[in-house]
Amino acid sequence: DQGIARLSTFFIDDEYDYIPWLDLPDEGFLGQVSAMACDDQRQQLWVGYTGFLSRYDAATQDWRVYTWQDGLPGDTVRKITLIDGDVWVAIANGVAVVRDGVQLEAFTTENSGLPCPFVHGIVSDGSGMLWMASSCGLISFDGASWSLLSSEAISGGALAPMIMDIVTMADGQIWLGDGFGALCQFNPDTQTCSQMLAPPSDFYTLDRLAVDGKARLAVGSLFQGLYLYAGDDWSPLQTRDQLAFNNIRAITHTPDGGVWVASWSAVQYFSASQPDAPWTTVDMPANAQAHSFFVANDGLWIGHTRGARFIPYLEPGHIVDLNLKDIPFGLDSTVVAINKDANGLVYLGLPNGLVVWDGSELRFDDMLSDVEREKSVRPPRVYSILLDGTTIRVGSSKGLSNYVDGRFQSGWGESLQAISSQGTSSVGVVAHAPDGGGLLVAIGNELFRFDGRQFELLLELPSQIRSLYVGPFQLWLATESSGLVAVPMDGPSTIYWEMASPYPGMPDQLGFQAVTMSDSRTLWVGSSENGLIRLVAPFGQ
Repeated sequence: DQGIARLSTFFIDDEYDYIPWLDLPDEGFLGQVSAMACDDQRQQLWVGYTGFLSRYDAATQDWRVYTWQDGLPGDTVRKITLIDGDVWVAIANGVAVVRDGVQLEAFTTENSGLPCPFVHGIVSDGSGMLWMASSCGLISFDGASWSLLSSEAISGGALAPMIMDIVTMADGQIWLGDGFGALCQFNPDTQTCSQMLAPPSDFYTLDRLAVDGKARLAVGSLFQGLYLYAGDDWSPLQTRDQLAFNNIRAITHTPDGGVWVASWSAVQYFSASQPDAPWTTVDMPANAQAHSFFVANDGLWIGHTRGARFIPYLEPGHIVDLNLKDIPFGLDSTVVAINKDANGLVYLGLPNGLVVWDGSELRFDDMLSDVEREKSVRPPRVYSILLDGTTIRVGSSKGLSNYVDGRFQSGWGESLQAISSQGTSSVGVVAHAPDGGGLLVAIGNELFRFDGRQFELLLELPSQIRSLYVGPFQLWLATESSGLVAVPMDGPSTIYWEMASPYPGMPDQLGFQAVTMSDSRTLWVGSSENGLIRLVAPFGQ
């Protein structure tokens, strides 16, 4: 998302050389990189963006940028393929070809017989026929005329209408991949599938298809990751830190030195001091997916789609499961926030209300007034729960509520909507101010200080605030789509709110969900799509 970098492969003083960014003039307006290809013969690098195509010549170190003024269809470049010396570009609004490394020719549904504008990949079958994966099926082009072969018309397999990518093997085999991950070995002569491969997992959404030098197929998905077809079976390609899934919902650090991660498909923990050692996957109730953690003084609470599980520190065999099957029919039992008051009452926040557990009985609270119930208003979604002395503060889509001994006492709803620049009363985060000056309350994309009576605006960020963590020298804010924001501090007493800024080098296109620290120099950041990030020495130690 920052451009093109060239990685050196030699060592200096036993360390990798720095990674220099290739200096593309006026690169700022090009946006995110979406595709790349190398022309080894001409020593040229081709780079695709949204609405732009650039070419880097290694010999002259010059760049050339193709835009709509050169006839390039204006949409996302999906894939770049070299065929017989020409550069073919699949675009989400047509096709472009650069002949002899210079001259660009574009094909769209307006200026040609291209039957579908949404093209995702292009290959040649060796006889001069080009085959193109598209959202409408399989397109063929012989240099003069176009044809469309729908997925239903390809016999021998059951392909979804949207074909997301196409590749050729070294022996000339052509493989197609549909949007749900089903693969077809396509025979151009008979226009049939001679072999079908089932998706690597349920609910797989295929974004890219590739083949390696050993003729093994690989599929890539933004959400489900990478799989390699080897030994007649799919094998997931995992990072060395053993993260099960890149969609992280919650992270926390426990007193025994463990970092816990709740992702879309698993709950895992590992030693913060040895993250490269094998990770442990924790069993959960059948088909339950974890959404939240709460570190209590006697054990760890895990909120999931069926309720909550308590794992004690000293008695690992004495696990407590709270099943929320008895909440009103039709309501979601997913526990998205947890906390515990001084009397031992456990508060479980749901997407539609609150459950309080006294150790033996579960009590559901819809957090609605009598008037709201008469109007059949839907219960609010709980986002954050905080213990503040003898009071439990609950942040929800309805505002900020106070509970004492499991009972509602007071709240702020319409008053928050009045002070919000976006007219919302949704409280995503409630936390203690590190300087002792009341609470920090995130309302949408704004952060307020609350002294018990008034709300004072501290920060306004580009997107919604998802999580807040106070470190020894910085306060961290994880946002929905504007990166990780750092607020410098001189200890807890002095916070420089006016100096808040995105932390450099962090991806800012994907949302961050949670932040924690395992010690004073190691920050862990969980992303909604980009995995787990370990940031060492974030304060310049």
